[in-house]
Amino acid sequence: HLRLGEAESALEDAKAAQRCLPEQPKPRYRQAQALQALGRNGEARDALAGVIQRSRGGKNADAERLLSELEG
Repeated sequence: HLRLGEAESALEDAKAAQRCLPEQPKPRYRQAQALQALGRNGEARDALAGVIQRSRGGKNADAERLLSELEG
């Protein structure tokens, strides 16, 4: 959905995936991407913190890169 410019739909899909897979980092990462696209950067940072927390070894290069972008 994000590639189609449908950030709201992408956010809803990410939330649904998160409900199904609460311990997986990927749905939270997708949620953060959608939130960033919607300009909701604070919420995106919170979602990325959840990604990093759930990632192996507490590291996730994609999440850390996006978090760096958000912190500008």
